[in-house]
Amino acid sequence: MTTINDVNRVLATQMKYEKDLLKRANVQSVGVGYIMKGGKYTEEIGITVNVSKKSEINALGIPDRLPTELDGIRVDVIEKGFFVDESLQHGTENLLGYNAQGHDFKSEVGKMTPGYSQGNKTITAGTTGYPARRTGTEECIILTTSNAHVQCSDPSLTMSEQASLEIYQPGKHDGGNNVRADLTCFEQIYSDKRNKCDSAASTLRDQTDYTTVIPIIGAITYVDESDPVLGEIIEKVGRTTGYTKARAVQINVVVKVGYATLKAPFERCIITENMSAGGDSGSMGIVTRDIDKAKGYKYRLFAGSPNATIYFHIREEMSDLRIYPILSGEEPDSESGIEVNFELEADDGSGTRTYTVFGVVGSTAGNPVKDALVSIGMYQDMTTVLGKYKIEKVPEGVYQASASKENYETDSKEVVIGDAEKTVESEVEADTYSKPFMGWLLDWDN
Repeated sequence: MTTINDVNRVLATQMKYEKDLLKRANVQSVGVGYIMKGGKYTEEIGITVNVSKKSEINALGIPDRLPTELDGIRVDVIEKGFFVDESLQHGTENLLGYNAQGHDFKSEVGKMTPGYSQGNKTITAGTTGYPARRTGTEECIILTTSNAHVQCSDPSLTMSEQASLEIYQPGKHDGGNNVRADLTCFEQIYSDKRNKCDSAASTLRDQTDYTTVIPIIGAITYVDESDPVLGEIIEKVGRTTGYTKARAVQINVVVKVGYATLKAPFERCIITENMSAGGDSGSMGIVTRDIDKAKGYKYRLFAGSPNATIYFHIREEMSDLRIYPILSGEEPDSESGIEVNFELEADDGSGTRTYTVFGVVGSTAGNPVKDALVSIGMYQDMTTVLGKYKIEKVPEGVYQASASKENYETDSKEVVIGDAEKTVESEVEADTYSKPFMGWLLDWDN
């Protein structure tokens, strides 16, 4: 059975040798993944070297020959062909068919919907990703997302050099004639340094022109920011192949991706068994949480070959572009919010009686909210990754209780802790902490 220590050992060995391996003939990527035997993946892990074409060892010069193992770790050489961006390219073949289950993902749709065709005026077509909010602005701006090579005329150029900023739905190749959004931000792609994501976001002309539900997959209720895991199942809905799913067979991949105007290196990528074709670029990689089977955003599809699909983790674009997915049930015009649970217990000891206030901050969809600031008057604590907080030694008295986080509007109420007999003048009746208190942190109500 493979352990975390086994994976970490292979990762360390990969990072030690990847630069040397990438210099060798035909090598397109280096990662950590399952070893193949007889054309099938096994449960053994090692360093995976994907090549455009396998050559007889005698046909290669000694510097280009690949080792069979490094520091005791097996090296598996796999023929994957050349990796290219997965925007629609004329003459490309869809080997997977079209699993649409009654949907036409190349058509115009009433609301901008993940999985449907979209694209810059100057390109053919790609796929719509999640709707997003942009942080750090005075007003709440709603955007549609995809790859930079889908929403830009040329992702290697700056914003001022783009031939067009107009985003059509569906894409022009699919007969689109309606401009639904305007390019707002993107990650420029470079050929001379490693890139982490191929991402763009465009402001919707109609700020209500979106939906958070992905056809076939359903409601998306959380964002999975955990590290990639070998073997995890990824689902997607895309413009060309519709609904597909496959498992992650390689992680931490450094890969060379061919674009129309450049060849660009990317790092920290995930490779799955083939689940896409040209036109699926921008599709969201969805994972399922074991505990409650909830669906969450984790990856974005951007490249592939005839027998592999490449994703990157969306936490890269969320950080760099300052965007955050709008989740099902958390639309800005809804009354949904974040639930703040407070509980109370008396501290031991003599003197002034104090209390420990503890609980969980979670979204209405049931997801823990980390890094929220919970305040009981001047006493504060930040929530953990599980949404938990604990505030100790709070003296009895009347306090303003609240929870807050950047880009959320805080709601608060006055509470009485302990047996303090004090009058509270407030529009909200004060609660005495003899029972749990429920507060609300309204989501994006600004």
